[in-house]
Amino acid sequence: MLSWLTRLTIVLAATCALVVFALIALTHEPQPFSLTYSREDTTLSIVDLGCVNFITLCANNERIFLGANLAQWSPNGAMVAASEGDVGWRMFPTACFNNRGCNFSVALLETNPEGGIFSRRLGWRPDSKALAYTINNGTVLRIRENLGGCWSDVPADCVDLTIPLDAGNIHTVDWSADGRWLALGAVQPHPDLYILDTECFAAPETCPQMLTRLSEGSAVEREFGIWPSISADGTRLVYSYASARLSPSQVYMLDWQNHQRDQLTNFINGAEVPTWSPDERYVAFAGRNLAGRNIYILDVARRLTAQITRSGGVDSPAWRPSP
Repeated sequence: MLSWLTRLTIVLAATCALVVFALIALTHEPQPFSLTYSREDTTLSIVDLGCVNFITLCANNERIFLGANLAQWSPNGAMVAASEGDVGWRMFPTACFNNRGCNFSVALLETNPEGGIFSRRLGWRPDSKALAYTINNGTVLRIRENLGGCWSDVPADCVDLTIPLDAGNIHTVDWSADGRWLALGAVQPHPDLYILDTECFAAPETCPQMLTRLSEGSAVEREFGIWPSISADGTRLVYSYASARLSPSQVYMLDWQNHQRDQLTNFINGAEVPTWSPDERYVAFAGRNLAGRNIYILDVARRLTAQITRSGGVDSPAWRPSP
C-alpha cells in the first residue's frame, strides 16, 4: 500500500505533467512569419520558427550574405532595405535569397554627400510602395514613393515628400500597418518619442502641428529611449530606454492614447531594439547577457521569453512576412 506522501508525490507529478502538456498544446503551432536578425559579419540570418512553445523552440536557421545590416523587410516580403553604414541604404530584391546570396548591384536608396539617410530604422508604408526615413541629421522626414523602378539598380520614377520636423534628431521610424501613424524616436538633444499623424501628408505644412511628443502631458518620463515599433492599429508602442544615466535600457510597452505604460523586460545588462510581430502576439528584441547581445522573443500576453540565439554578436531583429 502506498504511503500518503507517495500518493501526494504522484498526484503532484501528474498535475505538473498535464500543465506542461497543456502549455505545449496551446502554443505549439505554426507561425505565419519568420524572424530575422543581422550579424557582425553582415550576414542576414532567417529563423523559421515553425512553432513557439517557450519550452522547446522549433527553429531552422538560414544565413544569407548581404554585405549590409539593419535589414528592414517590406510588408509584401519582396524587398529588404539594409544599411551599409556611411555608404547608405541599399534595396535588395528577396528573390535573390533563393541563391543564398545577393552578390550583384542593387539600388542605393539615397545618395547624399552630407551624410544621406540618418535613420537606423526605416518605416515601410503598408502597401510596400513607399519608405519613411530621416535625412539632414534627423531633422527632416522624407517619404520616398516608388512609382515603378525606384527600387531598381538604376532608380527611376521616385517621388519624394520632404517634411522639416521640429523634433531634434530623429533616427528611428516605424509605420503602423493601418497606414495612419508614424512612430519616431529621437536621440538628440535627449532621447524622446513622437507620434505623427500621416493625414498631414495631404498638407505637409501642417505636419509639425500634428507631431505629438509623448513625453509631455502623459505619465511617461521625459528621458525616452529609441527604437519605437508601433502596433498594427497604431495604439501601442514598444520601445527601449534607460530611466537613469547609468542604468541599462529596458523594453516598455505604451498605450499612448491612454497614457498607460508597462515594463516588458528586466535584463541585468539591458534589452534594446524591440519590434512587434505582424500578429502583435510577440515582441522580438536584443537582450544583453554574458555571451553578448542575443535575440529573444517575448509572448506579450503571457510574459514568457524565449532565447533565439546564444553566440552573441547579433542585432536588429525584424519580422519577415509570410511568403
